[in-house]
Amino acid sequence: MSWLSQRWSSRALIGSVLLWTAWLSACGGGQQPPHGLPDTTGPTFNSASATKPSPDVALVSADASDNGLVTGYCAKVSSVTPSATDGCFTNTQPISVDISTLTTSAKVYVWARDAAGNVSTARAVDINRCSEQGQSFANANAYAKVVCLGVGAINGNHSGEILIGLEPAAPISVNNFLAYVNADFYSGTVFHRVMSNFMVQAGGSTFTQPSTYSQKTTGLLNAVALERTSSTGLSNTQYTVALARTSAPDSATSQFFINVVDNSHTLDASGTTDPGNGYAVFGKVISGTSTVDLIKAVPVGSNGSGETSQPTGTPPTILWAYRIK
Repeated sequence: MSWLSQRWSSRALIGSVLLWTAWLSACGGGQQPPHGLPDTTGPTFNSASATKPSPDVALVSADASDNGLVTGYCAKVSSVTPSATDGCFTNTQPISVDISTLTTSAKVYVWARDAAGNVSTARAVDINRCSEQGQSFANANAYAKVVCLGVGAINGNHSGEILIGLEPAAPISVNNFLAYVNADFYSGTVFHRVMSNFMVQAGGSTFTQPSTYSQKTTGLLNAVALERTSSTGLSNTQYTVALARTSAPDSATSQFFINVVDNSHTLDASGTTDPGNGYAVFGKVISGTSTVDLIKAVPVGSNGSGETSQPTGTPPTILWAYRIK
């Protein structure tokens, strides 16, 4: 073949490729299934993420690709795949998801649907229950370890969150508290003892309607040694957090209390309640004192032992507790 023939042959081949490419572009550029075949392949995700503007709401954004047109996205707390006709599918993003039923650090799930009615597999998106404001506050705070509690108030309505900065001067008490937090022991426990001029106590009881309190025993760890305030330099001042215990100094397990007033004169090792021992402070409420104030204001009645401290109705409940820093 002569040089001229080879040149024209190459030009013809290039021209054919260009025409074929143009025809494909006119038909969708390879983004459609082969001509005459049904679309049976669901979309695939490129990305999915979530923000959390409040403790009970997640805003989910997603991007998916398909061999046809992606016609909507659906996001839910359940991992059960929705049907193509499910009303949750929308073209509007971000998608608002109610996460009030979730407990600890958890997930929401998102799906994409195409024009042929194919639904993708689920894409899981991690969700932290603590608000973004709480997380930012914790990150900026001087405390190296911070735990976030979500609290439901009377009748289970969400009342807010409490951030507890953990004191390095009380490592035994801190490690004990974190062990329960990491085991998700506190989720579903209640503030069973509320005294508006003293303290609010939680971490050891559950509640069943209409009025049954039960001690939570599954998951209890061994009692820990008392870290006296005379040794740690800490004090039971307002909004500090301490381990509850029996009359025996080294008997604290899961229960803790938040001082709602300055109790240093009574509960410190130098105080009047148990001189020489007192109660071990291990943390401080660094955000959420308004939530603590809501807890201390709930109606109370007799606890059966002569003390007026048991919440009436549904007690304030710890919905979730986990370390965020």
